[in-house]
Amino acid sequence: FFLAQPIVVEMAGEAGTDGFCLVVMIWFLFFADKMIRSGRASWWFPATLFGAITALSKAPFFMLAGLCGIAMILVNGPKRWRPWMLLAGSGAVASVVFALWSMHTSALAAQAVFPFTELRLSKSPWIVDWFFGSMHERLDPVSWVRGGWRFLHGTLGSLPLVALLVAALARPGNHLLKLWLGAMFLTTLVFTNLVLAHWHYYLMCAPAVALLCGVTLSRWEPFWAVEMRSRTLRLALAGAVLVFSAVEGLTTMRIGLACDPFYKAVSRVIHTHTLPSDKLLVWNFHTIWGGQVLFRSHRQGLIVPCLKGGPDAPTPNGLYDLLENQADLDRLKRLGYNKLVLISESPLQFAAIALHGGEQHRGLYPSRISPEVDAWPTVYRSPDILIKAIP
Repeated sequence: FFLAQPIVVEMAGEAGTDGFCLVVMIWFLFFADKMIRSGRASWWFPATLFGAITALSKAPFFMLAGLCGIAMILVNGPKRWRPWMLLAGSGAVASVVFALWSMHTSALAAQAVFPFTELRLSKSPWIVDWFFGSMHERLDPVSWVRGGWRFLHGTLGSLPLVALLVAALARPGNHLLKLWLGAMFLTTLVFTNLVLAHWHYYLMCAPAVALLCGVTLSRWEPFWAVEMRSRTLRLALAGAVLVFSAVEGLTTMRIGLACDPFYKAVSRVIHTHTLPSDKLLVWNFHTIWGGQVLFRSHRQGLIVPCLKGGPDAPTPNGLYDLLENQADLDRLKRLGYNKLVLISESPLQFAAIALHGGEQHRGLYPSRISPEVDAWPTVYRSPDILIKAIP
């Protein structure tokens, strides 16, 4: 069931950061369980190691893992002091490692000439809101309904399978798994926007949901064994249900956006109309993270995530700020930047957003920036992309 969950199929199948976080979190829980059950200090080091890796990867996974460790102690005997000390020591060391690493990365970020996205909490109200959300978001039922929709489709795929989860939750027992889901809720209360606005953070509770559904299925197995005597037929039916529910969940998660050909096409245009020695200043509609067009086109450059910067924007310097400030523009030229690339919204992404009640007009690159920039020579122009030479 775990391997057929849509959120696992897509996110873990990408071999990216999110799947990695899930793996190290599970390893932490494995070693923490050994440490708590046995009370032996020999399990402390691997638990601390994987706890620190989890903290360095994604803070919400680390918080959930710590809460699950507390849940293990509550289930296995909260009156023993040794498991509490071992778990507290493991969490303290992992937290210190996380703090030291954050200080190091903040020092590196402070040296950025043109910051891409300001990730330091003390410097950007935008990133604080991005991580933790607002009280309005916590009290907004629409946010929680949207989050519940993602949770159910990401972990179950097909909504009728909710019956398996509800049956396990309603039945006495399964305390640790229920506490795992409770830890997920508490983590969401802290990292509200980060969890509710994305699909991939529901990986944190995917194992618990899979185990709860498995408990229900194992309890119902004798009934199906009587109704359907052929073991092969039962396995085939279960496999078909899992496959079709995974497909339904992946469709709801809009997995087609991961195969969007738009950026491949745009990257080919960039590769064709620029030189390997060019350095590009790129603005891309709907892009806050990453620079796949640079990777795909085999070019070097700087991605600017927004048109206008400021404390309430992802970056202190937006595209307009860089191009309208003569000192910044001169510095870009001295650094070798000689092409400006503006990219419109992907048609497929626009269609997916519009279909779900979002913006009904496709986002295009700005037709005008400033008289000076507008007068720069045009290398290539289409509704999808504009390339200008920086004189």
